[in-house]
Amino acid sequence: MMTATSRAVYRQGLVAAFLADYRWMLPLVTIPTLILVGEEDQATPVGYARFLENHIKGAVLQVVPEAAHLPHRENPPEFNRQVRWHLERLQEK
Repeated sequence: MMTATSRAVYRQGLVAAFLADYRWMLPLVTIPTLILVGEEDQATPVGYARFLENHIKGAVLQVVPEAAHLPHRENPPEFNRQVRWHLERLQEK
């Protein structure tokens, strides 16, 4: 999927992503937040996800094993299990 993207479009996306800084908004998030990250993700490593977890009140971090940057494609059963767990947990509240 990523290799099908033209270099120009990919570059524009990278420039936009690297120039944007929305960290100041993280404490403003007030909805239940599930952070899913692939354990082998090199583009946005687990450390980045931990930062989000530490700055979004009540956020829950789950690491998807045997997955990198696209855990929903690389390990769909585990990704879906974790999303289902999060949604069921919210229904109990």
